[in-house]
Amino acid sequence: MKEGLIKMKYVIELIDSSLFEDKEFEYKLNLESDKDRIEKWAKTLVGYANSYGGYLLVGVNNDGIAVGTDHSSIDKYKNLILTTINRYIYPHIDVIFNVFHIEEDKYFLSVYTDSVNEIVVYKNGDYNEKVYIREDGATVQASVNQILMLGKRRFGVDNHFLNEQYQKSNFSTFMKLAKKYRADGYELTKEVLISKEIIHQDGRITEGLKMFSDSYSSDDSLVVCRLWNGYDKGEDEALDKKEFKGSLGYIFQQAMNFALRNSKSGFVKLKDGSRLDTLSYPEIVLREAIINAIAHRDYSINGTQIDIDIFKDRMEIMSPGAWLLTNEPSQYSLDKVPSVRRNKIICNCFESIGLMEKSGSGFKKISNEYKKTNSRQPMLESTSDYFVITLYDLLFEEEEIEETVSYKRYDEEILKFCLNQARTREEIQEHISYSSRSHFMTDILNPLINKNLIITTAPGKSRNKKYLTNKEKYIK
Repeated sequence: MKEGLIKMKYVIELIDSSLFEDKEFEYKLNLESDKDRIEKWAKTLVGYANSYGGYLLVGVNNDGIAVGTDHSSIDKYKNLILTTINRYIYPHIDVIFNVFHIEEDKYFLSVYTDSVNEIVVYKNGDYNEKVYIREDGATVQASVNQILMLGKRRFGVDNHFLNEQYQKSNFSTFMKLAKKYRADGYELTKEVLISKEIIHQDGRITEGLKMFSDSYSSDDSLVVCRLWNGYDKGEDEALDKKEFKGSLGYIFQQAMNFALRNSKSGFVKLKDGSRLDTLSYPEIVLREAIINAIAHRDYSINGTQIDIDIFKDRMEIMSPGAWLLTNEPSQYSLDKVPSVRRNKIICNCFESIGLMEKSGSGFKKISNEYKKTNSRQPMLESTSDYFVITLYDLLFEEEEIEETVSYKRYDEEILKFCLNQARTREEIQEHISYSSRSHFMTDILNPLINKNLIITTAPGKSRNKKYLTNKEKYIK
């Protein structure tokens, strides 16, 4: 087992590591060609196309060990996949093949399927169509409700026009924000909104603009703000908790007020030795981070909320919806994160009132504020379900910590727990009873990986990834 895991890791290190970043995996030893059994693996391609893309690795067992097959079989698999797509998958999807040499006449095949902007079905006959999606690392058949949500996700929840005419009086909060934040001082006219595709030429409003109306009160706008006593969510109640829902302009204001109210004031020493009067979290940092959470939230996911949690040393802002870029957040410098918009109209609305820029410079502004000081740069983290930005308290002093986490103790527990069996991140975190995912990865698990004390069974953000103690490095 250990040799296989190391071999798989070695193979992945031989190829371009960026190939597998931020994507899911599914392993297959072989592909069945029997008509009645093709769907068993073809549904994975459909699921990736309907989700966020992913890799089907053929010639790899369930443990992530590259067993491989001969080159002639690889060619047969390629032809089988292309034939299956043409015959059973609609609309047509494109795949990218890569063949990787293991040893002698042994190879494994990588089949990449990207996300598409249509609902893809597996069609086996005129009256037998199935929609598959990825859910918790597995391919499952989508329910009727999930198909409806998939349609919203694919075609947008904010860009279709409603049978409702624009009336300025319904958007008083929106207009007040425009007056406050628009640098040009010009009135936000109906013509401006039409030019930005927020309003139709005939005066009908978009769903995105509707979410800024004074009467909007959907649960989809819910923001939960909490102030905690320690460094994590404890068993005790939060010291301060507020919940807000309403127009997107309103929840932005309320979330800002909560965060500012719970920010200390003081000064920090700059790199040149001078002093800077500041807040724990400068207003421009809060503004950009909160706007990002609201503007790029995935509003097609029901029953979710934006969470703003303030701890002694940091603030975590969590927004529902996966990271939209190809690479993991950790692959980008904070001031060089490419601009990608999930909700075009909502972003256009924030841009119209002066709270966003087309250039997508929000993260750069945050980074620049932190670069003035010796404080740790904010951290970005994402899964298939949510995105988190962690802002570190500029006024926090390390010596304030009395008895915090003993990472050496955790190290030992984790190494023993993963010694003879590969474990998932969730299993390890539950084993040591550690609640914060972001800090668990950055402060506890990643250092063990960097020291090669822990090895991984899959790269990037594969949901198949497990962690195993490297016995060659670990000494009990």
